[in-house]
Amino acid sequence: MLEVFKEYEISQIYAYEFLQKMALGLISIFIPIYILQSSLGLSWAFNYLLVQSAAFVLAAFPISYVIARIGFKHSLVISYFFYLPAILSLRIFNLSPQVVVAAAGLMAFAKAFHWIALHAEFAVDSQSKTRGKQTGRMLGLPRVARALAPAIGGALMAYVGFGALVGVSVFFLAVSALPLMASKDHRDPMDYSIRGLIEKKHALLGSLFFLRGIGSATGKYLFPIYIFYIAGGSLDAGIVGSLASLGSVVFAVSVGRITDRVDEKKLIIVGTVISAALFSARALVETSLQAYLVSFTAGLIMMIYFIPVFSDLADLAEKEDILEFYAFREVFLALGRIATLLLGIYLIKTSALGALRTTFHLAAAATFLIAFYAGWLSRH
Repeated sequence: MLEVFKEYEISQIYAYEFLQKMALGLISIFIPIYILQSSLGLSWAFNYLLVQSAAFVLAAFPISYVIARIGFKHSLVISYFFYLPAILSLRIFNLSPQVVVAAAGLMAFAKAFHWIALHAEFAVDSQSKTRGKQTGRMLGLPRVARALAPAIGGALMAYVGFGALVGVSVFFLAVSALPLMASKDHRDPMDYSIRGLIEKKHALLGSLFFLRGIGSATGKYLFPIYIFYIAGGSLDAGIVGSLASLGSVVFAVSVGRITDRVDEKKLIIVGTVISAALFSARALVETSLQAYLVSFTAGLIMMIYFIPVFSDLADLAEKEDILEFYAFREVFLALGRIATLLLGIYLIKTSALGALRTTFHLAAAATFLIAFYAGWLSRH
């Protein structure tokens, strides 16, 4: 009976994440492009992402205490009180450095509430025996929305304008809260020590998250900006984002099923090595067609290593304080993004395209290094 209830609860999380990914997938990659198109230019597009990541680092642990008090699902709803003003401020006010910084800060708070609470809720609702399959669904089904949203968002921005894009995004964001209202909430008291966070296991985890943060910043934001530069249109940038997610969908559920019965170490090694090569291949892209092919293939291959890693981390989180674990994870992911963005900002002065290409090679090196964590992850 308990397993049936848990399956019902996790199905709500799938539905919520699908709708939420549709909402944010429509607009997320286009906010930096919108800033880039303004008089503020590429440097402030980078600054938006940098401020967002830095504010996230500062907010993560304090917000995790709030989540512990109000519950995981309530916290997912609270994130909307930051997402909405972050998005709407870019539409209502004239774009300026102050507006960009304010929007980035609000987005950071929204993402802290969302990601920490979402991962904690998944770790509670999922079952250890079938976590690989459930991870595949958790990552794969919302990516159907992410496969549709960027291309739709790119078309809206290209043919109707940023204002219409904001309106559609806000609508889907409001609807996505509905599945959270159908069941009880979960809470988990925060009880961590600084000494525990610096022990060997956490040091290894921190470095793993840091490496993943580098790849996340590059794949999600900087490659679409690069495509906007070489193709000259938001539609192409949106299609690139959609194809990356479409590739993920193709493999996510099938890889999730075999993760529970196949050697995870081999999956992680194969997936990270090929993904690293595809990151470097991004630096060679010169046409929209090449970008489409690389994006789809990269999304496909990433699932080979990402699902077993995600599943193993959910297992580790269950053995520890869940909120502490995911706050720690999100902080180091953000630090990886910050390192990538600082490098890009430093190199922009010489060449905008050169700066972006360098971040692709950095992401390739970071992804390749994740392969060395395969054996350690499979033992824990």
